[in-house]
Amino acid sequence: ADNGSSDEPRIKLLKANGIDVIVTDHHDIPKTGYPVSAYACLNPRRDDCNYPDPYIAGCMVAWLLMTTVRSKLIIAEHLPVATKSLVDSLDFVAVGTIADCVSMARSLNNRIVVHYGLQLINRAVRPCWQAIKSTIKNNISVEDLGFQIGPLLNSDGRLRCAFKAVSFLLANNISEATTWVVELQEQNTERKKIQKHIVTQGIELALQQVAANSYALSIFLTDSHPGVHGIAASRIKDLFGRPTIFLAKKQGDTTEDPIITGSARGIDNFHVCEALQEVAIAEPDLLLAFGGHKGAGGLTLKKSNLALFYKHFEQATRKQLTLSDLGPIIWTDGSLQGAQLSMELVAQLDKLQPFGREFEAPLFELQGMLLEFKPVGDGTHARLLLELSGTKVAGIWFGMRKNSTDPLPVAADNMVTLVAAVAINEFRGFKSLQLNIAYMQYTD
Repeated sequence: ADNGSSDEPRIKLLKANGIDVIVTDHHDIPKTGYPVSAYACLNPRRDDCNYPDPYIAGCMVAWLLMTTVRSKLIIAEHLPVATKSLVDSLDFVAVGTIADCVSMARSLNNRIVVHYGLQLINRAVRPCWQAIKSTIKNNISVEDLGFQIGPLLNSDGRLRCAFKAVSFLLANNISEATTWVVELQEQNTERKKIQKHIVTQGIELALQQVAANSYALSIFLTDSHPGVHGIAASRIKDLFGRPTIFLAKKQGDTTEDPIITGSARGIDNFHVCEALQEVAIAEPDLLLAFGGHKGAGGLTLKKSNLALFYKHFEQATRKQLTLSDLGPIIWTDGSLQGAQLSMELVAQLDKLQPFGREFEAPLFELQGMLLEFKPVGDGTHARLLLELSGTKVAGIWFGMRKNSTDPLPVAADNMVTLVAAVAINEFRGFKSLQLNIAYMQYTD
C-alpha cells in the first residue's frame, strides 16, 4: 500500500517465488511503466485508469479496493448483505490523507474524506480517539491531525516497525489505548530529539551549498536516521526555499560501497519525481530505485555514485527552476488592520475548512507595535503581545529561531511587520483571539 508503482524488479522476484502482489498506490508511474508482474496495480495516475481523481492519498486507494472487494463478495453471496460498511473507517483515511500531504485544493474527494473523517474522530467512538482527545484541549482539527496525531503515529514507523501505532488504533478499550498513547508520546519525543540533531547538521551543510549557489540541497549525513529524513528535508526546504534531499547509509549495510537511501521534498514550481526521472534518463544505472510524486520522493543508490547524483540532480533542478523561484517565499492572503480582527472573522474563515496542502489556512500581513516578547518551551518558541492600530492581541510563534542560543529575531517596544493566521485560543473555558505567527521582522 502507498508504494510499489516503481518496484517491478522486486515484484517480479516475488512472482517468480509464487507470491502474488497487489499494488495500491498514488505515486507517479515511472516512464518504464507500471509493474507488470503485479497481480494488480491500482493507481489513479495510470494512463489507463478511469478513476477521475489522480490526487487522492495512498490510503484512499487501499480503502477503495477494500470497499469494492466487499461489494463484489456480497454480490457473489460470499458475504451477507448486512456486512458492515467500511464508511466507518474513513476516520483512518482522514488521518492518512492529511499525514500524506496530498492536495486539498485539486481533490474534492480529499476534502470530503477529511471533513467526514474528522466528524467520526470527534464522536470518539473508537477507544483510540477517546484516549487521544484527553491530550488535546478542544475538538480535534485538521491542524491537530497534521501536527500532533500524524507525527505521533508516524514516529513509530520512522523509528521502529509501526506495531505500537497499529495497536493504538485498534485498541479494544480506552485503558489499552491510553497505554499505547503514552508509549507513542515517549517515542515521539525521541524522534524529535533525533530530528533536531539531524536538522541542525543539515542547516550547516545547506548554508554551504547555498553559498555555492546550489539550486538543490543534497545533504548526506554519516550520523543519521533514515526514518526522519522526510521530516528533516521538509524543514530544510521550508527554511531555504530550495528542493532538498536528505541521504544516509542504509541501516545495517556494512559493505565497502553501501546503499544510500534518500528522501526528497520539493517547492512550488518543482516536480520531485520528474527531476528524479531526469536523473535516471541521464544516467540509467545511477539510481537503484526511485519513486514519488510532485511534492516528495524517495531514492536509493550506491555511495560511490553520490557525487554523480548531486551533479545530475542539480542539473535537473535548474531545468525546472529559475533564480526567482528560490526562497524562502511566504504567500499571504493580503493585509489586515487591527480593527478587522474578530471572532466573527475566525468563524467566517473556518467555513473554508478543511485546510491542507495547496489549500493552506489563510495568512495575513499585519503591522504594529510589539509590546511583549517572551521565549517559551525549549527557547525556540515565543509568546507575544501586539498592538495593531489600537487593538491589543496575543500571539504565539512556534520555531521563531532554530536554536535557543541563536539571537532573538525581534525585541519588544519596536514596530514590526508580521505574517500570521488568525485563530481562537481557548483556556479554562475562556476564548480569545490569537495570532499564530509565521514570520516577523522589524518594520522598515
